[in-house]
Amino acid sequence: MRPPAPHDRIAVSLAQAPDAAVIARSPRAVVPEARQALRDRCAGVIHDGLRLLGVADPAALQDENGFLHFPAGTIQCTLGIVALDDRDLFLVYAPLLDLPSDRDLLLPLYRLLLELNNRFELSIAKFGLHGDTVFLSAMRPLDGLDAAEVADIVRWVSNLADTTDERLIAEFGGTSKRRGGRTEDA
Repeated sequence: MRPPAPHDRIAVSLAQAPDAAVIARSPRAVVPEARQALRDRCAGVIHDGLRLLGVADPAALQDENGFLHFPAGTIQCTLGIVALDDRDLFLVYAPLLDLPSDRDLLLPLYRLLLELNNRFELSIAKFGLHGDTVFLSAMRPLDGLDAAEVADIVRWVSNLADTTDERLIAEFGGTSKRRGGRTEDA
C-alpha cells in the first residue's frame, strides 16, 4: 500500500475553496445549536456506516482532526464532515497519484479524467486535482444522511479508486522527466 497523501490538508483545502462556499450555500439559515446537533448525529451515522462495512471500531480509524482513514486495497479513503460556509457536508476522498512530471502526459491525463467524470456510473463521485495530487471524491449534505448511504458512498469511492489508481499510475505515474522539462541524469 502506498503511503497516504497529506489527507487532512486536502480536506481542509477543499472545505476552504472560495468557489465551494458559493456553490454549497444553503438558502435557509441554521442556528448554531441545530447545526452542531446535526454534525454530532451524522458523526455517529458515519461510524455506523463503517460498521456496516465490517469496521469493528471506527474510532480507531479517526485522526486528531476528526477524519477517518479507511484502507481499501492499494489506496486509503479519508472521510468525515467538512464545513462549507453555512452548511456541512459528508466528504469521502481518495488520493490516487501525483501528477506526472512529464508535461507531455498532463493533457492526456486531464482529458481522461474529464471523460471519466462524464461517465454515468461516476455520478456520485468525481475526479479532481489538489496541488499535484489527483483524487477521487464524493460529497453530499448531511441532511438525511443514513448509515446505509455512508456505507454505499465509501464502498463506491474506495472500490472505484482502488481499481482506477493502478491504471492511472501505470499510464501516467512513473516518468523520467522532472518538472520544468529537464530530464534526469542517468
